[in-house]
Amino acid sequence: MPPPRLVTHIRITITDNHRVGSGGDRVGLGEVRFIGPAFHTVTSTANSGAGTLRDTIAAADFGDVILFAAGLSGGTINLTSTINLSRPLTIDASTLPLGITISGSNVCQIFNSSGIVNIGNVTLRGLTLANGSGSGLAELGGAIPAGGAPDIGAVEKDTPIP
Repeated sequence: MPPPRLVTHIRITITDNHRVGSGGDRVGLGEVRFIGPAFHTVTSTANSGAGTLRDTIAAADFGDVILFAAGLSGGTINLTSTINLSRPLTIDASTLPLGITISGSNVCQIFNSSGIVNIGNVTLRGLTLANGSGSGLAELGGAIPAGGAPDIGAVEKDTPIP
């Protein structure tokens, strides 16, 4: 199922009260655009490279939405290093019938914010976060920082984080 369509811009024309020309037409003075989030799609379960979760997050801007290709349903992304989050975004696998697992492969933490304080809201939907390692990271947790909220903002989850 495709993501819901969002309005990416709204056109507002501002007019003045002065009449111009013999027809009495009003003059438009400007246009205002409200830009919504962009949607990016993960197409590979590899750790890195084009189409991977890591690559897609790096390409995303503030407030963007990360989705997953239908063929990844039930798959696992085996990480070999932590994925750093540096801006508010949504990572959403809720449209995948079998979801998707992001694994730290027992060697790395899954997500971190690299010490950036309060980057804003990061929303996780339909994901299983598994086998993250916080070993040697003093209270940072294996999936996300143990203090989560101070480091990466509010994290919502729709599925359990084992």
